[in-house]
Amino acid sequence: MESTWSQALKIFRWPFTIWKEESKSNFSFCVKPKLKLNFRKINTYYNKNYGVDLVKFTHHNKCILCASKRDSHYRIMYWSLHDNNILCSFIGHTDSITQIDLNPQDASFLSCSKDGSTRVWEYQKKQCLIKINKSKTACFDNMGKLLACLFVRPNTNA
Repeated sequence: MESTWSQALKIFRWPFTIWKEESKSNFSFCVKPKLKLNFRKINTYYNKNYGVDLVKFTHHNKCILCASKRDSHYRIMYWSLHDNNILCSFIGHTDSITQIDLNPQDASFLSCSKDGSTRVWEYQKKQCLIKINKSKTACFDNMGKLLACLFVRPNTNA
């Protein structure tokens, strides 16, 4: 059974800290360092160029996806924690990225943005597979076969 690597973690602007729970043999990470539980600091990772707004652990236990912004450039970075390198960036959103969700079946993930778009990406091919406009949020089902999108009808009553 896999540990909690694919759990979503909302974190703060850089630097961010990864914590390991002491009482388990498998790694469980947390980014709430102010909690006084049995956690010890593992490492701190920096991205001085872009910062970090949102983090999601991937299927690989030493990689994360994180949203970031620099000037007016919004991106999702595929980041190796093993050697602290950005392996690739996914660029396409024109406003803040609000959500990242991994497909549990394959190497695809989705991102939602305040620009009103949902994009499905593949991190092995390093490209956007699908762009869905006028969506507010989205997620994959537990099997990775369905993609649910929430569309908000604009208020036409003035």
